Amino acid sequence: MDELQPVLCWVIAVDEPGTVIGKFLAANSSAPACEYCFLCRTGAEMNDGDLLAVKNSSKVVISSEPNNIAENLSQLLDKTSAAYYWFQQGTDNNEYSIGEIVRRIAEVGLHDHDVIVFRSHGDSYRQYSRLEEVPSLLHDADISHMVFHRNLLAKLSREIHSANRQYDPYEWKARALLSADWIHVYPLSRQPLLQIPSIGDEPSDSRILTQIETAIHQFTEEFSSFVENVGRLHINKYIRMELIANYCEELMSGYIGPLYQEVLSRRNRKEQSVMLTLIYRWLNTLDKRTLNSVPSIPYYFVRNTIDRYLSLSWSTRRKHLRILTHILTNMHYNVFQEYRSRHNHLYPAAMAAARWKSTLPIFLYLLRRKLKARRADESSNGVRGYSV
Repeated sequence: MDELQPVLCWVIAVDEPGTVIGKFLAANSSAPACEYCFLCRTGAEMNDGDLLAVKNSSKVVISSEPNNIAENLSQLLDKTSAAYYWFQQGTDNNEYSIGEIVRRIAEVGLHDHDVIVFRSHGDSYRQYSRLEEVPSLLHDADISHMVFHRNLLAKLSREIHSANRQYDPYEWKARALLSADWIHVYPLSRQPLLQIPSIGDEPSDSRILTQIETAIHQFTEEFSSFVENVGRLHINKYIRMELIANYCEELMSGYIGPLYQEVLSRRNRKEQSVMLTLIYRWLNTLDKRTLNSVPSIPYYFVRNTIDRYLSLSWSTRRKHLRILTHILTNMHYNVFQEYRSRHNHLYPAAMAAARWKSTLPIFLYLLRRKLKARRADESSNGVRGYSV
């Protein structure tokens, strides 16, 4: 009787085999629907136990260059026959068992050009039809915890051979995700892409300032690295621009925005000054197209700040005015008109402040808003009294 085609090929990068292969195979011997491919660096030595384990198993393939899947892809497909391929770095990261991975594949009904991603942050299963909707998957070149259909890998292998150039691991990953019809994302744990520092109960001013500086530095480094990596990809420029803008939006709404709000609410002049100075420097590194494509930038640094304006000291209001001026003077006309239609008093006041380089229009806007709210309260109280 012919042996059934394996459902899953477990592709594991092992820099130094040592004794890990034999131990891993012994621990996973109860997975009949699986075959294994160990990517070991060229010249890596295996001990006798590993060699015997590999020799006695028809489901094990040894390949080379663990960190270059692009070069290994052709021989990986030639030496294996599984329908799906699960990639993992090392043998210790087993958040999901083989049985659960196979169950997830059956659950989503993975098609020829689909990908499953088990990511380290998020709170629920979601599916995306375009990589541009979830750009943080290109956070780095790591393809650990990703499941690809064999046909998608075969298509990618043909593309690599016809490109007449080498794909580095980052471009390999980007091409695979851009070629996918659907990307199915499962969370490994509820953890944000970047960890927001908790400064609410921190007693020391110097430690808080250090935390703010470190957080902004980490944010700018992450974003700059992403822009540089995506900039190297041979892809449509509009897809590249959308990836960059959406990644910036994800970092802004999930990381910098909440931290910025916390700093404003603390009403500490030094903390606000440091935060606003660093934000201003970062905004000046953005091209105009990105600046106009990230909704969280005007939300946090225009609307949200003006709503909390009395939380700012006099000196930090001047620093914020620089940010306000930079955002609004670089805002496309149609973008400004869209925001103005939603907030027809706030944005004209903000634009006037930017043009006059004065905070007076903002205070006049806040005063009118307060008077309007008071008149509305008095009117509603009068109606209630009359009805009684």
